[in-house]
Amino acid sequence: MFILLFLLIINKIIFVESNNDNSLFPLFGAIFLPNDVEIEKNERKDEVIERHLATMHSVAPIIDLAIEDAYFRFLLKWTNNPKWLVIGQTKSILQCHAQRHAAWAVLEALQWNNNKGINVAFGPACDYLVATIMRILSYKKIPIITNSHSSEFFKEEKNTTLLTQFGPLQDHSIQLIEFFFHRMNWSHSRVFYEKQFWQNELHEAGSCRLFSSGFFLRAKKNKWGVEADLIVSPTSTDSAFNRQQYKQLLIEKAGNNYSGGF
Repeated sequence: MFILLFLLIINKIIFVESNNDNSLFPLFGAIFLPNDVEIEKNERKDEVIERHLATMHSVAPIIDLAIEDAYFRFLLKWTNNPKWLVIGQTKSILQCHAQRHAAWAVLEALQWNNNKGINVAFGPACDYLVATIMRILSYKKIPIITNSHSSEFFKEEKNTTLLTQFGPLQDHSIQLIEFFFHRMNWSHSRVFYEKQFWQNELHEAGSCRLFSSGFFLRAKKNKWGVEADLIVSPTSTDSAFNRQQYKQLLIEKAGNNYSGGF
């Protein structure tokens, strides 16, 4: 993490001729993640929300350590202020479909520090929100660090040079699937897709949807030698749809129920 933080400020300090030029510091950053307090408020209202591992409170201590580590390892010649990066609190973004809320949070962050804005953004952990936030911050040439940006759809984007993604990539998962397909000499696949458009289509819980859609898109564009058919299946939340019916669906659509033997 500290290496990423250091790389972010290279463009800021590379043109500085003298050492300890504190006029560049502190830099300002924002976290675009859920807030634990807001999550608890929603839980008390008995609202159905996603479970988040990455929140402002869970990520902030890691960033604090990274800031201090980066200072002592790399920045002693550039500034004498260990707090060279100040993280401001943003409005909590609880759900992956809250793109309008995310857009307003970014615009608010750009007004910080007497409209000088921010120098770096952390999060969000959702491809949909990354697309929204990145589109706005790219106009200001502000870099983003996120564990999102993993789906196949981002491969079509040209303006992602300011985005640093860490964590699992869809490419790695696809490569594993390709390995098994080639190992088993398979050439055709059927992707069963559970569609609940107005319920959880855009929720953060839709990682499987992103993966399935990216898998299908990759096959249709002939990026690997596998054909793929996309089949919409009944929703698993429907009490009338059980495992036996899923097995029957496999028999009807795939010709066997091998993957339904759980």
